[in-house]
Amino acid sequence: SCVEGGPCFSNGGCGATTCTNPEPSTCPGKDKGQCKNFPRNPYKCGDESVGYKCLYDNTCLVKDAGFDIDADCCQAPDAGACPSSYEPVFCGGGDKICPYSNMCLAELAGYSDKQCSPEPGTACPTDILICPGGEMLNRDPDNGCKFPSCPCDSIANCRDCLNEKCAWSPELNGGNGGCAKNCNKVPADASCFFHKLGHDADTCPANEIVWEQAAPTLASRKDGDYFGSNNQLDATGGRFLVSAKKSSEASGLKEAGMVKVYDVRRNGSVRQVGQTLYGYRDGDEVQGVLALSGKRLAMFTPKRDGNAGRVWIYELQSGKWVEIGKIERPKESGERFGDTVAISKGGGIIVVGSTFANNKKGKVSVFRYLGGTAWEQMGSEIPGNFVDGKFGWNIDIASDASTPTFVVGEKSDDADENSGRPGQARVYRWNRSNSKWRMVGNEIQGQNPGDSFGRSVAISADGQTIASGARYFGNKDKGGAFGFQYLGGGSWISQGGVVGDSAGDELFNVAMNKAGDRIAVGSGLGLGYVKVFDYGPSISGAGAWTQIGDTLRGEAFGENFGSDLSLSHDGETLLVGSPSRDNLNQPGSVRLYKLSRKGTHPQYPHISPSIQSAEPDDLGIGVSSMGDEETRGGGATSPAATMKTAMTSFAFSAVIGIAGTLL
Repeated sequence: SCVEGGPCFSNGGCGATTCTNPEPSTCPGKDKGQCKNFPRNPYKCGDESVGYKCLYDNTCLVKDAGFDIDADCCQAPDAGACPSSYEPVFCGGGDKICPYSNMCLAELAGYSDKQCSPEPGTACPTDILICPGGEMLNRDPDNGCKFPSCPCDSIANCRDCLNEKCAWSPELNGGNGGCAKNCNKVPADASCFFHKLGHDADTCPANEIVWEQAAPTLASRKDGDYFGSNNQLDATGGRFLVSAKKSSEASGLKEAGMVKVYDVRRNGSVRQVGQTLYGYRDGDEVQGVLALSGKRLAMFTPKRDGNAGRVWIYELQSGKWVEIGKIERPKESGERFGDTVAISKGGGIIVVGSTFANNKKGKVSVFRYLGGTAWEQMGSEIPGNFVDGKFGWNIDIASDASTPTFVVGEKSDDADENSGRPGQARVYRWNRSNSKWRMVGNEIQGQNPGDSFGRSVAISADGQTIASGARYFGNKDKGGAFGFQYLGGGSWISQGGVVGDSAGDELFNVAMNKAGDRIAVGSGLGLGYVKVFDYGPSISGAGAWTQIGDTLRGEAFGENFGSDLSLSHDGETLLVGSPSRDNLNQPGSVRLYKLSRKGTHPQYPHISPSIQSAEPDDLGIGVSSMGDEETRGGGATSPAATMKTAMTSFAFSAVIGIAGTLL
């Protein structure tokens, strides 16, 4: 039979008649018979090569843990030796989390009964409590051995951002302290501890999470085709569109452009979805945008018929992209209809910018799908306000708003850099009662003359938050991105922003996740770089943008890495274009990244032109660009720009949807 304190582990508990002893020499005296009501199994913990380490006072773990003793080895002391009068506390409760069975730590942790008091105000013997999974949690001595009140459902959820670290800060909960639901939104002074990593308590680097390449680099076969200039993920991040606006391959036309769509397989490889779409004439320079559903896309050119412009819409049917309509303007109008295009989540609404209309004031037109190949305009065209303002330079649609809602950028003329208008962004919502477009809140202006604010815009799914890039913001054109949130009352509330690292970075390309609390920003000049930021609490209590993951950089000067960006709805997948400068005659490329918390993603190679595919001439080629000055994205593919500490977001309430219509 089992003897309390004896040198064996029990198969059936201390009431069992038989007692097995798998490792008597290395596990002496650890079964103290504390677990009387739960079945027990022989338990071996540690690496057999160095001898088993018996760290539990008994072999059963607390029922709430749901731990598999045979499969998992939780190397931490069980507090079974402490008196049962102490209040149970569970350091976790999720999968693979070993809880303490009561308030005080076990004998092996070096605590006596007197040192472990559940009463508030009783100082703990140390301010660090080693949890059974190995993570370290900060404790406030004023609260005794009880962990401070935590806003999470459980302490385990405080580390769900990484599965590698848990953070606690005295600044949270009005100064009362607590766990952070997302470690990447923790104030800079937070006590941050890393699971099984051994970092110091005051070490909380933002880049423990990294962006790792999740698929092979897709590269153009030919230099100077601007592959990667406009790219877009679907909502899941599992499908993406790439454009090459100056491609001349396979189509037999000069700079007709091309668009391709890819799926990402579970093993990280990619395969093309449907056929390659090409421009129809020399100089079309087509590019595309993908609906978040991944089932429709728009291909467009502002250069058709003497800069009149045209848009084609396609739907994926039986593995082929089938045209379901086209929208064009009168020949020789010169308004550059299709300079930028955004498409709704289901592909039933198209928003088109015409930046050269009305003496380059610009305008925006919206169309909805009626079925077959028919499209009709929704309401009147929305005009720009200023000569050379180029209203409609960039557009993004709110994917889940209750009525169609979108944001439009009006960048103003680059010739007036440092002295011209600062640029602006405006948000519009469809008014069903009178079938008109209504501006939401006030116009959102750039901060300084010549900032070119509104050059890149992005909007959250609900239309409550927007971000806008300003290419020439800051000292010597560092660039920046700024955000606002709409809370009603006609005004957009600033959420701060970020700026470029160095002079001349021109950081302004932006992309946003569904919730509007994560943005990707890019500086697509020279080598180029991309950063991703989360919006959350700061030490002062005000919101701030904090970088999540590492900074991504291009591999060669002139590739313009970060010229175009797209984020998946959850913000966990990032698509980055490197179209390269035409005058450098470099092949463009596209890279797909996933946010990695465990460093498990493999490193992928650059797919060279020698790699064969179903369409070898087209592999990796597919880029969409807008205008003749730079690459501009549309829809949810807003470019992303690198930012440091001056970013602003904008927000407002809006919904997209037409009854009975796929949007």
